[in-house]
Order: sequence, then C-alpha cells, then structure tokens
Amino acid sequence: MKRDFDEMMAHVKQLHAELMQMQPVTRDALGDCQYPGVYLFSEGENHLYAGRGKDVRERILQHSRPSVKDAPFAFRLTREHTKRKATYRPEGGCKELLNDPVFYEVLLAQKQRIARMTIRYVRADDPVTQALLEIYTATVLGARYNEFQTT
Repeated sequence: MKRDFDEMMAHVKQLHAELMQMQPVTRDALGDCQYPGVYLFSEGENHLYAGRGKDVRERILQHSRPSVKDAPFAFRLTREHTKRKATYRPEGGCKELLNDPVFYEVLLAQKQRIARMTIRYVRADDPVTQALLEIYTATVLGARYNEFQTT
C-alpha cells in the first residue's frame, strides 16, 4: 500500500506534539505504556535520546538494567565518558568493551544515570511512523546521543 509521505509527516508532527505535552515521569512511575511507540530521555531541559520499541515500557527499562547488553544509549554515554570511539569492528566493539572492567563500571554508572532521567512517551503502532517519529524527535530537539549512522 502506497502512503502519502506528507500525510505521514503531519501525523508524525502531531505525535511529536503529544510526546512533548506529556508530563515527564521517572522510570519508577512509568504508568501504562506496554504498547509500541516512541520515548524520550531527558535531564531537565536537555533532551538526550529518543528511541522506539514494540513495548515502550520494556524498552525503557532495558536501557537501565545492568543485565541488558543491548543498551545503545548507555554505551554512547559510556564511550563519551571514557573517550572510547565507536567502532563496528570486533576490536573495540561492544563485546570487547564489556570485558574491560573500567568500561563496564562506567557503563553501570551510566545505566544508573539513565534510571534517574525523566521520560516522555507516546503510542505509535505503525513501525514506519515510529521510525520517522524517532528521527524527527531526535532531530528537532537536538538529542545528541541519537546516532543514525550505519556501517
């Protein structure tokens, strides 16, 4: 089914407005958000990272759980703190960094930092709408820890 991009973006902008109108909450007071959508992590007025997931609640919690390995936001914060550049090669990659005790301790501290951040979220059932909303939100808010570079 072919969709009109301008109509999709109008819907994305509407969802973005709903996201920004939401009163920020903490991780421990998420409420009912077990649905697909987009979320935003912030510290005060600094909007740091927009993400998306099939289950917003679960995805938000994954960012701060010590046991979770798929935590790109925490890895970006940790790389910045430890001055380790991102790489898509095995040398210096995520698996290797997880075995570095210094990096791992900083990663755990950054996950605790994420657990204290405020969060907004909005429901978006369609995966294309989610992707566009994540990119739109990260771009218009200048969320500095979103990265859309590919290998």
